[in-house]
Amino acid sequence: MKRTLQDRIIQFRKDIKDMNSIGELIAYIPSQALVKLAYWLLMVMAVSPLYVMLRSLFLPYHDTFYIPSNQGTLGEYLHSLLLFVGFIGLLVTLVVSAKNLKGFTGKGWLLYTIKTNPVPFFLFLLLLWSILSCSFSDNFHLSLHGNFYTKEGLLTYLSYAGLFCCGYLVNEPKLRFMILKSFAATATFLCIISLLNINFLNRFLSVSRNGIFFNSNHYAYYLCLASMATAALALFERKFSWEKLLWILSFSILIYGLIKNNSFGPYLAVAFGLFFTVVFIVLYAKKASVSILIILTVFIVLSIITNFQSSYLHKETTKLSEGITDIIHNNENSMKAGSNRWELWVHGVRYALEKPFFGYGPENLTQRYENDGIKHSRPHNEIIQLAASLGIPAALFYIIAIASYFLLLLKNRKRLHAENFGCYGITFAYLVSSMFGVSIFYTAPFYFMFLGLTCNMFQRQCTASAQSAVYKTTTIGSS
Repeated sequence: MKRTLQDRIIQFRKDIKDMNSIGELIAYIPSQALVKLAYWLLMVMAVSPLYVMLRSLFLPYHDTFYIPSNQGTLGEYLHSLLLFVGFIGLLVTLVVSAKNLKGFTGKGWLLYTIKTNPVPFFLFLLLLWSILSCSFSDNFHLSLHGNFYTKEGLLTYLSYAGLFCCGYLVNEPKLRFMILKSFAATATFLCIISLLNINFLNRFLSVSRNGIFFNSNHYAYYLCLASMATAALALFERKFSWEKLLWILSFSILIYGLIKNNSFGPYLAVAFGLFFTVVFIVLYAKKASVSILIILTVFIVLSIITNFQSSYLHKETTKLSEGITDIIHNNENSMKAGSNRWELWVHGVRYALEKPFFGYGPENLTQRYENDGIKHSRPHNEIIQLAASLGIPAALFYIIAIASYFLLLLKNRKRLHAENFGCYGITFAYLVSSMFGVSIFYTAPFYFMFLGLTCNMFQRQCTASAQSAVYKTTTIGSS
C-alpha cells in the first residue's frame, strides 16, 4: 500500500516535469477530482454554522454580555470562510471551463451556450454587470468589500458565484442529497439549541434565540431554507422508514422554530414553497402525495397550535391585509405597510430610475436612504435592490436567469421525482422571502448553493470526455 502510494507520487512528479504548458497541466487534472473538490467545498459551507459554534469556544469571553460582540467576531470568521470556499470554487470552475473550451469548436458557441446553459449564462452577465457597477460607484472600497454588517460587496458576489458553480458541477443525486442532509441536520441542531435557550450553551456557543445570526429576520431566512430542505429529504425517502420520520420530525422542529421566531415573511415563504411543491407532486408525482400531505398537515397543525398560544399569525395576517388595503387606497398609512416595506420599495424604485444603468453600486444605498430620512440600507426586495444597486440591466439578467431556471422545471416536469420538486421548493421559498427581505453574507450562500445544485439536475450523467459544466448540455460524470 505504501509502495503503491510512493509510486504514484513519483509518477506524478515525473508527469509534472514533462509538461510544457499550462494546458497540459489542466488536461492532466482528472475531471472527477474537480467534482469531488466542488462537493467538499459545498459540504464545508453546509455545516458552516457548526464551525461558528465550535470557533466560539476559543473566544476569550463567554459572559451573556459579550454574546452580541462575539457574534460579530464570528461573523468575520464566517465571512472569511465564505470568501475562501467561494474563490476556490471559482478556481475549480475556471479549470473545468478551460478543459471544456479546449475541445469546443464552432462559430455559434455563444448562441449554443445561451441555449443549453441559460441560467449560468445570465447569472454570469449579472456578475459582469456587478463588476462594472462597482467600478463606477462613488465609493469603490464599500462596493468592493461591503459594509461591516451585511458584507455584500463585489468580493462576496464572487464567492456566491463560486458556490453556484460548485453546485452546478455536482450532478450526482447521491452527492446532492448528502449536501442537503448535512445542511438540514446542521440547521436542526442549531434550531434545537436556540429553542432550548440554555444560558450555559448560549454563552459558550455564542447562540441566542436568533441562532448564530445578528437578528431574527436573518435567522428566519435560514430556517426558511432549512425547513424546505427537510421536506425535500422526507420526499426523497420513497418508503415510510425511520429516516423519513426523522426528517418529518426535523421539519416540525424547524417550522416551530420559524413560527416562534416571529418573522412573518419567511413563514409565508414556506407556505408558498409547500403549496408550490404540493401542486407539482399532485400533478406529476402522485405516488408521493401522501408524504407531501403529511408534511403540509404538520405545517398547518403547528401553525394552528402556536396561533392559539400567542395569536401571532392571526395578528400578522390582519396587519398584512390592512397594509394591502392602505396601499390600494394610497392613504397616509400606506408607507407604513409591511413594517415600512412599502416606503422602502417606493424609494428603491425611484433610486433605480435615478441611476438606471449601473445603479449606486453594491452596498451604496445606505447614504441615499439617509438623505431621505430613512434609516435603512436595503429596499427589502431582491429585484428592487439589484436595480437600485447594480442597475436595471442587472435586475433584468437576474429575472431572465430565474425565469430560465423554472422553465427547465416545466420542460422536464414529467420525468422528475417528488424529491426533485422538493429541491425546487427550497429555492422557490427563498425567492418568495427575498421579495420581503434582504440578502446577507451568511444566508444568501445557501441559496446560490441550492440554485446551482437544482438547475443542473436534469442533465444525464456522462463520461469526462463528453462532459460540460459550462458550455455543453451534459455535465461532469464519472471519469
